[in-house]
Amino acid sequence: VEEVSIVEVAPVPPSSIFVQAGAFSIYDNALNLRNRLYDLAPSKIESIDVKGTTFYRVRLGPLNTVPEADILLERVIATGQNGAKVVVECADGGSAKSGC
Repeated sequence: VEEVSIVEVAPVPPSSIFVQAGAFSIYDNALNLRNRLYDLAPSKIESIDVKGTTFYRVRLGPLNTVPEADILLERVIATGQNGAKVVVECADGGSAKSGC
C-alpha cells in the first residue's frame, strides 16, 4: 500500500526584487550615488526611519528574476559599492524575510 501525499499550493504574495546599492543618513549622499548608478537600471531613493534616525536607501529595480538581480548586483559592486545587496520586498512594503 502506497501512502499518498497531498500537496497544497498556496498563492505567493506579489513581491519586488531590488538591488540596494547603499543607505545614507544624508539625502545628498544618496542622491549622488543614485546619479552615479543612473545608467545601470531604474532607481529610487526611499526614506526609512530606524530608531529615530532617517536613512535614505538607494535601490535599483524592481527586477523580474533573481538571476537578473545577481547580474545587476555584480555591476553595482563593480562601481565600488561593496556593501550592495539583493533585497526582496513584499507588495505591502514589508520584507520577504517576515513572510510577506
